[in-house]
Order: sequence, then structure tokens, then C-alpha cells
Amino acid sequence: MSWNHGELENSSLFTGVDLESIREILKECPVNELHQGDVLIRARERNEFLYVLLSGSLRVHLNLNMSPMAVLDPGEVVGELSIIDRQLTSAYVIADDVCRVLEISAQVTWALVEASHAVAKNLMRILTQRLRSGNSLLLASHFLLGRYAAALPLFEALDAVSPENPIAKYYMGLIYFINDDPTKGKVFLREAIKLNPSRQTEGIDEILNS
Repeated sequence: MSWNHGELENSSLFTGVDLESIREILKECPVNELHQGDVLIRARERNEFLYVLLSGSLRVHLNLNMSPMAVLDPGEVVGELSIIDRQLTSAYVIADDVCRVLEISAQVTWALVEASHAVAKNLMRILTQRLRSGNSLLLASHFLLGRYAAALPLFEALDAVSPENPIAKYYMGLIYFINDDPTKGKVFLREAIKLNPSRQTEGIDEILNS
């Protein structure tokens, strides 16, 4: 089972992306078929995949005994938060009817981010929408910070769409400082502290005064 250009072009993750440029990266990603009632993601478990819904619909439940908190349509993405923050999942994702989903591992997700600035911007836009809708966004995780090449364009995209959010400026500052550009790093750290004074810790003061 495979995907076609139209399905990916209409997805939130691949909007505006030159698909031919990432075809080689995606070739190992399977397309899975789910039947009504199949569980794609279970709450309070580890998840190592981002899923792009190609057809059908998915329900999102905090509890299986409760009504769905959301219904996902073709083109939408699920699973990205647990790849970012490395935390246990917070909800169940269940097939509402026959579905096809593109399964993208965490490793391939970061490869896509590094290969395509458009993918990085789209992923950050998706994450920002999650943040604005009240979901937890833990971009500060050590996992993400450990992958500077992948992390930096994500934070840059977040800063572009949400310039008053101190999270992006704070971690951009740390990444620049770690990557031997302390002057630029300090600029972003000072901007982050201006937006959120609680970011000014003893460790950050040592960086700013170095």
C-alpha cells in the first residue's frame, strides 16, 4: 500500500513541500490500513511515530468511556507531540471508519526536518496550533535540544508565527550559545527574559555575564 502526491500535498505536514526532494526519505515509511475501532495510539504509552491521515477519519479520546474530544480528517497529523517531548501519550486515537495512515518514525521525522525547511515550518505550525488550543508543548526536552540541526529551524519557525512566545527565543539562545555563537545567543536569551522574567535563572545569568 502506498501514498500518492495528492494525498501528501493536501496534508498539513507537507503543504508547499517539494515531494520529489524527500521521496527517498519517505520510501521506508509504510502506509497502514485501519478498520473501524482499531486503536492507532493508546493513552499513557510510549509512541515513536508521527501519523499522517491519508483517508478516513480518526477519533481522539482522553478516556474510552468518554465522547471524542476531536475528530481528525484526511491531511491531519497525530502523534507529533510524543515525538517532540518524549512523554507518554495523553489520549487514545481510534479509527472512526476505514483509514489509511502514513507511519513516519521519529528518526525519519527528524531527517525530514533537516532536509526540508518547509517540513520544519509546517511541523512547527502544527505544534503551535496545538499549543494555542491548550495542549502541552514541551519543546524544552533534552531530546530535542540534543538535535540542534533539527531543533533550530523548528524554534525559528515558532518564533516567526508566535514572536511573543518566549519558549522559542529561550531555546534559540541556548542553541546558538552551545553552537559557539554566544553573541547571538545572548540576544535571544535577553529577549526571552524580557517576555518571561522567570527564565532568568542563576545558570542563565552565568551565560549572560560570560
